Amino acid sequence: MKTLKLLIQGRIQGVGFRPFISNLANSLGLCGCVKNNALGVEVLLQGLKCEEFLRDLPLKAPKISQIQTIETQEIDCPTFQGFEILESEQSNHYAIPPISDLAICEDCKRELKESKNPRYFYPLINCTNCGPRHSVIRALPYDRERTSMAEFEMCEFCQSQYTSPTSRFFHAQPISCPKCSPKMFWGEEVIEDYPQTFSLIASKIKEGEIILIEGIGGFHLVCDSTNAKSIKRLRELKNRPSKPLALMCKDINQAKEIAYISPKEEEALLSPQAPIVLLKAKKHLEGIAPNLQTYGIMLSYTPIYELLFSFLDIPLVATSANPKGEPIIYEREKLDKLSFLTTLSLSHQRKINNPIEDSIIQILSTQDEVVLRNARGYAPTCFTLPQKLPFSILAMGGNQKASFAIGFENLVILSPYIGDLDNLESISRYKQSIQKIQKLYGIAKFDEIIADLHPNYESTKIAQELAQEMDSKLTQVQHHYAHALCVCFEHKISQEVLAFCFDGTGFGEDRNIWGGEVLEVGAEGFVRVAHFKYFKLLGGEVAVRDIERIFLSIAFDYLSLEQIQKFQTHKTPQEIATLYQMHQKSLNSPLTSSVGRLFDMVAFLCGLKTQSYEGESGVWLQNLYDERFSALSYDFCIEGGEIELDFLSIFEDSLSIGKEEIASKFINTLAQVIFTLSKTENRKIVLCGGVFCNNILSAKVLEKLRKNGKTCYIGNKIPPNDNGLALGQLYHSLRSIYAR
Repeated sequence: MKTLKLLIQGRIQGVGFRPFISNLANSLGLCGCVKNNALGVEVLLQGLKCEEFLRDLPLKAPKISQIQTIETQEIDCPTFQGFEILESEQSNHYAIPPISDLAICEDCKRELKESKNPRYFYPLINCTNCGPRHSVIRALPYDRERTSMAEFEMCEFCQSQYTSPTSRFFHAQPISCPKCSPKMFWGEEVIEDYPQTFSLIASKIKEGEIILIEGIGGFHLVCDSTNAKSIKRLRELKNRPSKPLALMCKDINQAKEIAYISPKEEEALLSPQAPIVLLKAKKHLEGIAPNLQTYGIMLSYTPIYELLFSFLDIPLVATSANPKGEPIIYEREKLDKLSFLTTLSLSHQRKINNPIEDSIIQILSTQDEVVLRNARGYAPTCFTLPQKLPFSILAMGGNQKASFAIGFENLVILSPYIGDLDNLESISRYKQSIQKIQKLYGIAKFDEIIADLHPNYESTKIAQELAQEMDSKLTQVQHHYAHALCVCFEHKISQEVLAFCFDGTGFGEDRNIWGGEVLEVGAEGFVRVAHFKYFKLLGGEVAVRDIERIFLSIAFDYLSLEQIQKFQTHKTPQEIATLYQMHQKSLNSPLTSSVGRLFDMVAFLCGLKTQSYEGESGVWLQNLYDERFSALSYDFCIEGGEIELDFLSIFEDSLSIGKEEIASKFINTLAQVIFTLSKTENRKIVLCGGVFCNNILSAKVLEKLRKNGKTCYIGNKIPPNDNGLALGQLYHSLRSIYAR
């Protein structure tokens, strides 16, 4: 019988797509079958309304699905009786987009509160439209037996819903209920009475306790955001003096009580991805974001938190559970690493196979959405290529905010954020994540491995090891060039662009530390057309934390030691004299053009003593920015491709005017540098690098350039910082392939 065969590709496994296909076919009186295969979803259709099916398919598909291509062909097949969902087709090699974890849906929230519902107050409820996906998968295709729920046999009730085409739980792989549930634990005790236990946990939080709570991708440290003593204790024990703590709110109304929220920010908060959104603070909460006017807020996104909030009317601190610098803890067995913080924990037996942090985004005043940390809900992030790759590629990313990217078949996949590769735990997690994605997609080896140019990055060292093990081609790509290519890849820009690449650190082709770069980026590579004037990084990486060294280094270039004594420094005369000798003799003082370090210098002059976390100087100055000074800036000159700021004026201002004015003038000056260099440009303009996580600078530049008729881009789905670097590295290879 004549049969219409469809191959549908995109993010369509793990989102209820086969049940949707089955229901759509049945509604149109069509017979046939649907199954997952190695490339996507295959559908066979027989009947008179195949055209209506094709019309309705993209219009009625699940909101969380993403259809990228639909291939059709007519074939002959035996006659089908009815429509059925077949077992997934097995393969040794898959080319299907990954699936992301999703926030609890409204239907599951409702069922949680219905006292006569079998899943009343059940903390692990999920359905086809929500819940764990990436965090529980072990292998492809996405079926229960290849997730961490495989060991838990469904009860008769769950089985009936799982097999019913009309049920919201139809083929919901992690389905369970109290009868067949993975066990939950309060400490080491199995929970028998959920309402009673959750009431007890809520009372502990109200009493000021810190609790470890297992989320979708790992554990959170949770406490009362209105209890200053709890916050102080958490900060002291975790050695986190000033880095902002993430907040979780019960609902959007509670979030609006403590922050100003625009319609687009509200849309992001309420989305299935449920990220942390950076918002302007409305109500002061002591210790949450010291010296800042911004909160990072997410809404309750798991049934565990939904139930906990039924006993609480306060926002919660919900920060990643990890020793300082290490990746998020996701195994109960390792909670003792945080016993110095708390011994109280809420956990469960549904194993997390792929740990993942909470995503962070911000909405600029230009309404650009910018992902700052690509993680839960957004990652793994997949792009479909216009043609199949001839070989597989692994791009390693950088050392900070590490992630990696792979390219194979017609897919490019960017991994979730992992962390900074400056400790053994993070390096181990990074290596494990690469091995897991290899196993998931059946990639035995990578034909090309791409790393950063920096010889001391752990990601570069690992790339060298893997290239040797796999007998792969090793390619190294300059850091800022990769940043620019990342934006070009996301926005499908093939023409030459002028890229402003401002960040903290990137190894340059002249072996200096770049970070204030203006690059012409084309098909053949890049040309460095301008950069900020080099200055010395006294003591190398030590100066990144001890930002007074940045001030002194630049001051030594422009002022005498006697003049420097006028400034409020924290070092003794002997320490300053020693640093001066380092500067004069260039001892352990690499040259840098870093705009990130210029932020450090100005932040020091504006009152920041030391930098306790990466990017603190940027948010410090962003917080001080005052629109009253939006027309003011410092002078600068550009000669021979070198950009030099009027540091003497900055130093003089620091002795005579308010820090708000200094911070505002500095940010305005950076914007003016970009405007000046872009004035005669007809090429598209790209903003990239961690400095453009600063929402004031990014918005000002985007708004003015676009107003003046320029086409200007920033990373939206892909972070401007090093979290997206691997994607740019991989695009370098793709350009070479396409050119051939």
